[in-house]
Amino acid sequence: MQLQRQHLAHFKVHELVLSLSPLQFNPQLVCQIEKSLELSFINDNEPHRVCFANQNTELQDAYKQVFSAVDLLDYLYASLISDQQHAEKIQLQNPALAPIPYPTDNLTFWRMVATGRQYRLSLS
Repeated sequence: MQLQRQHLAHFKVHELVLSLSPLQFNPQLVCQIEKSLELSFINDNEPHRVCFANQNTELQDAYKQVFSAVDLLDYLYASLISDQQHAEKIQLQNPALAPIPYPTDNLTFWRMVATGRQYRLSLS
């Protein structure tokens, strides 16, 4: 039971991101994240599921009902750079093998998404 719980606590980038071109996620892991956060994943390829109210940038994190592929990628960025010591390790190893914690609550998830977004935008 301990091993199973530990396995569910983390996943690897390569387990989640199946393809970069086109961007494709592992549906089982996305489903687990949806359940954990009690949010729906909106796939850009399914426009009929998109609610523009949820796309409002001024909507407070506590009221968001969906997350997107970009939000998930920003979460990955933030997880990989979560602390300086971890970031230094990432440079020495393959970041795809780094353990990423499953998000456990909405507010922490959205804080990490914001951190990852800042990091991603600073690269451009």
